[in-house]
Amino acid sequence: LFEMETERMFELTQKLASTQKELEETKNEQTNQYQYHFVSGSFTWREAQAYCRQKHTDLATIQSPTEVERVLDTLSSAGHTSEVWIGLYSEMDWRWSDGFAGNGAEYRDWETSDYEPDFYYAYQFCVLIANNGKYWDDSCSISYPFICYNGNEKQLLHSYIV
Repeated sequence: LFEMETERMFELTQKLASTQKELEETKNEQTNQYQYHFVSGSFTWREAQAYCRQKHTDLATIQSPTEVERVLDTLSSAGHTSEVWIGLYSEMDWRWSDGFAGNGAEYRDWETSDYEPDFYYAYQFCVLIANNGKYWDDSCSISYPFICYNGNEKQLLHSYIV
Protein backbone atom coordinates (compact mmCIF):
# COMPACT_ATOMS: atom_id res chain seq x y z
CA LEU A 1 0.00 0.00 0.00
CA PHE A 2 2.83 2.38 0.89
CA GLU A 3 4.55 1.68 -2.47
CA MET A 4 1.31 2.44 -4.33
CA GLU A 5 0.89 5.71 -2.43
CA THR A 6 4.49 6.71 -3.14
CA GLU A 7 4.14 5.87 -6.81
CA ARG A 8 0.88 7.85 -7.03
CA MET A 9 2.51 10.86 -5.33
CA PHE A 10 5.41 10.69 -7.78
CA GLU A 11 2.98 10.63 -10.74
CA LEU A 12 1.06 13.63 -9.37
CA THR A 13 4.29 15.56 -8.78
CA GLN A 14 5.41 14.91 -12.36
CA LYS A 15 2.01 15.95 -13.72
CA LEU A 16 2.05 19.15 -11.66
CA ALA A 17 5.57 20.01 -12.86
CA SER A 18 4.53 19.42 -16.47
CA THR A 19 1.42 21.62 -16.07
CA GLN A 20 3.48 24.42 -14.48
CA LYS A 21 5.97 24.28 -17.37
CA GLU A 22 3.14 24.49 -19.94
CA LEU A 23 1.65 27.49 -18.10
CA GLU A 24 5.03 29.24 -18.06
CA GLU A 25 5.55 28.59 -21.78
CA THR A 26 2.07 29.94 -22.59
CA LYS A 27 2.71 33.02 -20.46
CA ASN A 28 6.06 33.60 -22.20
CA GLU A 29 4.47 33.27 -25.63
CA GLN A 30 1.76 35.78 -24.71
CA THR A 31 4.07 38.35 -23.12
CA ASN A 32 6.75 38.06 -25.83
CA GLN A 33 4.42 38.48 -28.77
CA TYR A 34 5.35 41.20 -31.21
CA GLN A 35 3.05 43.83 -32.64
CA TYR A 36 3.93 44.47 -36.28
CA HIS A 37 3.69 47.84 -38.08
CA PHE A 38 3.81 48.26 -41.86
CA VAL A 39 5.43 51.44 -43.21
CA SER A 40 4.52 52.17 -46.83
CA GLY A 41 7.29 54.70 -47.48
CA SER A 42 10.29 53.34 -49.37
CA PHE A 43 13.57 53.49 -47.47
CA THR A 44 16.94 51.79 -47.71
CA TRP A 45 17.46 49.01 -45.18
CA ARG A 46 19.54 51.27 -42.89
CA GLU A 47 17.00 54.10 -43.10
CA ALA A 48 14.20 51.64 -42.34
CA GLN A 49 16.16 50.31 -39.38
CA ALA A 50 16.68 53.83 -38.00
CA TYR A 51 13.00 54.69 -38.50
CA CYS A 52 11.83 51.52 -36.73
CA ARG A 53 14.21 52.10 -33.82
CA GLN A 54 12.97 55.67 -33.44
CA LYS A 55 9.23 54.99 -33.76
CA HIS A 56 8.89 51.36 -32.64
CA THR A 57 11.39 48.73 -31.41
CA ASP A 58 13.23 47.64 -34.58
CA LEU A 59 12.75 46.09 -38.00
CA ALA A 60 10.67 42.92 -37.77
CA THR A 61 12.29 39.84 -36.29
CA ILE A 62 10.57 36.63 -37.39
CA GLN A 63 11.08 33.43 -35.41
CA SER A 64 8.51 30.97 -36.76
CA PRO A 65 5.96 30.22 -39.48
CA THR A 66 3.29 31.60 -37.11
CA GLU A 67 5.07 34.94 -37.02
CA VAL A 68 5.39 34.89 -40.83
CA GLU A 69 1.59 34.58 -40.97
CA ARG A 70 1.19 37.51 -38.58
CA VAL A 71 3.51 39.64 -40.74
CA LEU A 72 1.62 38.67 -43.89
CA ASP A 73 -1.70 39.45 -42.18
CA THR A 74 -0.36 42.89 -41.25
CA LEU A 75 0.71 43.53 -44.84
CA SER A 76 -2.58 42.21 -46.25
CA SER A 77 -4.60 44.41 -43.86
CA ALA A 78 -2.70 47.40 -45.21
CA GLY A 79 -3.43 46.32 -48.80
CA HIS A 80 0.28 45.74 -49.48
CA THR A 81 1.16 42.91 -51.87
CA SER A 82 4.90 43.17 -52.56
CA GLU A 83 8.12 42.60 -50.63
CA VAL A 84 9.21 44.58 -47.55
CA TRP A 85 12.40 44.88 -45.56
CA ILE A 86 12.66 42.81 -42.37
CA GLY A 87 15.44 42.89 -39.77
CA LEU A 88 17.56 40.05 -41.14
CA TYR A 89 20.97 40.94 -42.59
CA SER A 90 24.40 39.43 -43.09
CA GLU A 91 27.92 40.24 -41.95
CA MET A 92 29.49 36.84 -42.67
CA ASP A 93 26.49 35.14 -41.03
CA TRP A 94 22.79 35.96 -40.87
CA ARG A 95 21.63 37.91 -37.82
CA TRP A 96 18.71 39.99 -36.69
CA SER A 97 18.93 43.77 -36.48
CA ASP A 98 17.75 43.81 -32.86
CA GLY A 99 20.44 41.31 -31.85
CA PHE A 100 17.96 38.53 -31.11
CA ALA A 101 19.82 35.24 -30.77
CA GLY A 102 17.42 33.09 -28.75
CA ASN A 103 15.10 30.23 -29.65
CA GLY A 104 13.83 30.81 -33.19
CA ALA A 105 16.65 33.13 -34.27
CA GLU A 106 17.74 30.62 -36.90
CA TYR A 107 14.31 30.47 -38.56
CA ARG A 108 14.62 31.12 -42.33
CA ASP A 109 12.30 30.49 -45.25
CA TRP A 110 14.31 31.39 -48.36
CA GLU A 111 12.82 31.57 -51.85
CA THR A 112 14.56 28.46 -53.12
CA SER A 113 13.11 28.63 -56.64
CA ASP A 114 15.39 31.63 -57.24
CA TYR A 115 18.35 30.15 -55.31
CA GLU A 116 18.08 32.60 -52.42
CA PRO A 117 20.14 33.75 -50.67
CA ASP A 118 22.43 34.32 -53.63
CA PHE A 119 24.49 37.37 -52.54
CA TYR A 120 24.24 38.47 -56.18
CA TYR A 121 27.46 40.23 -57.22
CA ALA A 122 28.46 40.10 -53.53
CA TYR A 123 26.33 43.07 -52.55
CA GLN A 124 23.04 41.57 -51.32
CA PHE A 125 23.24 41.51 -47.54
CA CYS A 126 19.77 42.63 -46.39
CA VAL A 127 16.55 40.64 -46.46
CA LEU A 128 13.01 41.16 -47.71
CA ILE A 129 9.94 39.06 -47.10
CA ALA A 130 7.63 38.59 -50.09
CA ASN A 131 3.84 38.23 -49.99
CA ASN A 132 4.26 34.44 -50.12
CA GLY A 133 6.30 34.51 -46.88
CA LYS A 134 9.59 33.64 -48.58
CA TYR A 135 12.84 35.54 -47.94
CA TRP A 136 14.99 37.30 -50.57
CA ASP A 137 18.35 38.96 -50.17
CA ASP A 138 18.92 42.30 -51.90
CA SER A 139 21.21 45.29 -51.82
CA CYS A 140 20.76 47.25 -48.60
CA SER A 141 20.88 50.51 -50.60
CA ILE A 142 17.66 49.81 -52.57
CA SER A 143 14.51 51.43 -51.18
CA TYR A 144 11.49 49.32 -50.21
CA PRO A 145 8.58 49.62 -47.79
CA PHE A 146 9.26 47.82 -44.52
CA ILE A 147 7.78 46.29 -41.41
CA CYS A 148 8.68 47.22 -37.82
CA TYR A 149 7.70 45.61 -34.56
CA ASN A 150 6.87 46.74 -31.06
CA GLY A 151 7.30 44.29 -28.26
CA ASN A 152 9.48 42.67 -25.72
CA GLU A 153 13.01 42.08 -26.87
CA LYS A 154 13.60 38.38 -26.30
CA GLN A 155 17.02 37.12 -25.21
CA LEU A 156 18.96 39.90 -26.82
CA LEU A 157 22.71 39.63 -26.59
CA HIS A 158 23.44 43.06 -28.05
CA SER A 159 22.07 45.53 -30.54
CA TYR A 160 23.44 46.01 -34.05
CA ILE A 161 23.62 49.21 -36.04
CA VAL A 162 24.76 48.77 -39.61
